[in-house]
Amino acid sequence: MKKVGIFTPAALMLLSAFALFTIHQRAAADTQIEEKIYSGATLEHEFTDDKVLVVLNKRASMNFSEYTPEDFPEGLFSRVDDSTGLTMELVRKQLEAEATGDWSEIQHYADNKMLVNVEGFRRILTLTLAEKSKGNVLNAIKLLEKREDVFSADPNYFLSASYTPSATHYNDQKPAFDMIDMEGAWDVSTGSSSVKVGVLDSGIRSDNANLNNRIDTNLSRTFTDAPNGAPGGLDDACEDYALGHGTLVAGVIGANDTGVVGVNINVTLVSLQILKDYINAPCKCTWSHVTNAIDYAAGANIPILNASFGADAVSISTYSNALKAAINNYPGLFVAAAGNKGDNIDNTPSYPAVYNLPNMIVVGALNDNYSAPAPAAFSNYSPTKVHLFAPGSNIRLTFGATSYTKTGGTSYAAPLVSGVAALIKAHYNMGAAQIKTIILNNVTPKTSLNGKSTTGGILNAKKALTLTQTCGSELDNCNASHDPATYLAMCQNECWEQAPPYCYPPIDYVGCVDYWLGPCFMNCEEKAQTHCGDQFLSCIGW
Repeated sequence: MKKVGIFTPAALMLLSAFALFTIHQRAAADTQIEEKIYSGATLEHEFTDDKVLVVLNKRASMNFSEYTPEDFPEGLFSRVDDSTGLTMELVRKQLEAEATGDWSEIQHYADNKMLVNVEGFRRILTLTLAEKSKGNVLNAIKLLEKREDVFSADPNYFLSASYTPSATHYNDQKPAFDMIDMEGAWDVSTGSSSVKVGVLDSGIRSDNANLNNRIDTNLSRTFTDAPNGAPGGLDDACEDYALGHGTLVAGVIGANDTGVVGVNINVTLVSLQILKDYINAPCKCTWSHVTNAIDYAAGANIPILNASFGADAVSISTYSNALKAAINNYPGLFVAAAGNKGDNIDNTPSYPAVYNLPNMIVVGALNDNYSAPAPAAFSNYSPTKVHLFAPGSNIRLTFGATSYTKTGGTSYAAPLVSGVAALIKAHYNMGAAQIKTIILNNVTPKTSLNGKSTTGGILNAKKALTLTQTCGSELDNCNASHDPATYLAMCQNECWEQAPPYCYPPIDYVGCVDYWLGPCFMNCEEKAQTHCGDQFLSCIGW
């Protein structure tokens, strides 16, 4: 039998050369000046009249200085809040651990695959104006954009829940769950309370019978009136508009099978309250609420965030560089609703769905014709930004204390993906990139979704949980329990789990590839070949 090794000695030499090239590229990049991004905001856009969100450039982000109003021009600001303070502290500790070799203080972050990408980290400051007016906001932005340490400055835009109301009720979740093969996934895992999912929303009613014992009340926070978060978020601030948007979303992820069942019936939910009903502005929040909540989630070691909200842009000027930087800083998986305007977001952007970051999954909603599934009429789509679709029409949900309703929106498609991601996290303890790859590589393809998403497919929970990957007809006669692709994926995941500190960011590419991943992956291939014999050779293309 021919020995197989994707990481042959020659390949390892190439990988080492590539790693060295990458290191030199990174060093060169450190000396380059980032190209500044300028705001296109006007008075016609919807934003608060008292705040500016600033993203510092790379060099300024890494000096860890504390900023005060005196650090900014002409006494315009009365307050400075760091919306990345907790993430910055984790970055500082990572750099110290890298220098000393002592990872004990942040080992629990490493174990949870929640280390920050230091190279991409950018600090976000929320500046409060001394004198409120939208005109003063725009003038302050122009002054800030002249500073060398500022990468971008934006208004504090409003956003809203991705919600489409419906008046009728129904008592059967099974058609939606059958579409994503949920029962097959539950044969593998029903989740674990050790895995936490943060719900960035309007809060979660702690007295809801379907969410009893599912909410971490100690970690939950409200950010609507507290810049750095305050204990709370255990009510629902959008009940007048959307029956309680956050409670509806939370039930999709983790309802406890009392009246309805969530995707992950053993998960722990953390309420991160960012949305509330404003006068003449129902169920909305601002970008600063979200950036502060994301920073808190990183510091609290919460590995998955669900974001069922968005801003459908009137123009590209509502693009928030601060929110993009906050999501990019976050070391976990960020699952976002695609939005509910029925638009191609390549042409009509919706934020944050359009950001296309490596730790994001963007989810569109299907119609409720499960025999001929297609994008719901209201769902946004994109061949380059939306990743996959999930059921999102006429979904049965829980709200209030003991009530139920039927409604739709990409708000309720996204938490299906978040729940499945948490199942994978519970079963395999993968990081954000690995979970994203597993979910997107194992969708159910549908021709109706071609050109509507990057995968052209529907979430398939069972395939994602069993790590089944199609290798062709050569595997038809191979015992399912010895599927080589499954075995290989699980074995390589163990390589990452057992990797030494120099495989964590900032990565020692040469050491990690030459001395750890290369030999470990080669050993996995040999083991997988043994399990399925020569069929493995065909599976990997030999």
